[in-house]
Amino acid sequence: MSTAELYLTDEEIADFIEETKAEPQFFMGTEGREYGVCPFITFYVYHFDEDYMPLADKVIQIYHALEGLIDKPFQKILKSSTEVWFKAGDKRLPTDLHAEAQKSLNKVEPFWIQATDMESPAASARWAIDGSVESNSTMRYTSLKITFRYIAGMCKTKHAGQALCRTA
Repeated sequence: MSTAELYLTDEEIADFIEETKAEPQFFMGTEGREYGVCPFITFYVYHFDEDYMPLADKVIQIYHALEGLIDKPFQKILKSSTEVWFKAGDKRLPTDLHAEAQKSLNKVEPFWIQATDMESPAASARWAIDGSVESNSTMRYTSLKITFRYIAGMCKTKHAGQALCRTA
């Protein structure tokens, strides 16, 4: 299933691209009621319970690939087990995400992997990832959302996230 609908005119899209190259955040709307705009892609995966850890590992791999691809490091990262946001590099963040996913599976809880390059998870991110691997696949789909801004020439050079550029 695929759905797509354009909400902006070609001229607005061209303006948006130029604005996002100049500033890390772009806002639209009427004064006092602005909202952040950013391109993103979301994947939904229906799976069986035995696919939990393989899916968690794929989401972790994509997280690390994105981390190597972005031109501005993540500023805030969510700790899945406590659902608390920490500054990147905080010693309270887990170093072994596979082990964290396994703990979530053992508790029959979703495994969350979220990070943003902004100082607040509520800000319109230039780069962000939001993944949720569900342990009860009969109730929900596992999802992965990647927020991004295109930077010219990014996929022409070799880097850790080269695999993500193959589809760009």
